[in-house]
Amino acid sequence: IHAAHTQDITETGGLYKRMKITAITFILGALSISGLPLFSGFWSSDQILRDVYHYNFIIYGILTFTSILTAFYMFRLVFLTFFGRKGDKAEYAHESPPVMSIPLILLAIPPVLVGFICSPFLPEAYRFFPLFAPESFGVRQVEANYAVMGGPIAADLAGILLAYLIYQRNLRPQDWLARYLGPYYKVLLHKYYFDEIYLFLIVRPVLRLSDFIGRFDLAVIDRVVNWVGDSGLRFASAIGIFDLGVIDGIVNWVGDTMLDNSSRFRLSQTGYTLNYLLFFFAAVALLVLWIQFA
Repeated sequence: IHAAHTQDITETGGLYKRMKITAITFILGALSISGLPLFSGFWSSDQILRDVYHYNFIIYGILTFTSILTAFYMFRLVFLTFFGRKGDKAEYAHESPPVMSIPLILLAIPPVLVGFICSPFLPEAYRFFPLFAPESFGVRQVEANYAVMGGPIAADLAGILLAYLIYQRNLRPQDWLARYLGPYYKVLLHKYYFDEIYLFLIVRPVLRLSDFIGRFDLAVIDRVVNWVGDSGLRFASAIGIFDLGVIDGIVNWVGDTMLDNSSRFRLSQTGYTLNYLLFFFAAVALLVLWIQFA
């Protein structure tokens, strides 16, 4: 992607000549992932296949078949990207800078080194790398079962050869596969009809349900929400009118009445002591008369 500025591998053929470091490190990784001998990926898969072989031969056969698929798809990527017809995007491709190529080299070394150390064909390798000897981990070295190892190796080579014939030699197996596999070819072509089943059982029901929920939301939920909002506005408007016309009216009337009465009572406050004494004795006289005649 960095060199060709595309994610489509059909546009990046012929990159080997322009990106040799990237190509070689990638091929080493593909060989290890495919599980070829003298690479670390071989010994990890060999351990699994050896145990499965003694447990269930059918599962061993299935895993061996998947080895073909792994090798095929890895080298399909190798052939389409680095070999074959030069793609449109490969014209201006360039090798990665050291900040990218050096980590690629460092990552490509362990699969080769570990595969070399673990190889039963090279028992003397542990003399150079005693830390990696099985005895260092408290286990014993198991004798290689070449019969069990032969199946996955042949499967890996078959997968690589098939990828080479199809993507380098333009072999087109579709015609004879369709002829010999018959109805099963259609099943494989449609990927076991998984997409159709998924569309029928999940996608379409979910789309119908979402459409129903959307219509229900517009027809019911939105109307209820809008009605509640409009009712709230009308109620708030009525409360506002009542507050202005009644509550504020009463409060203002009380305030105005108090102001008017205070203005009238204020006239009795003359500031003369004689007037206050006159009011005092008049009040006392009225009180005496009330007591006398009560």
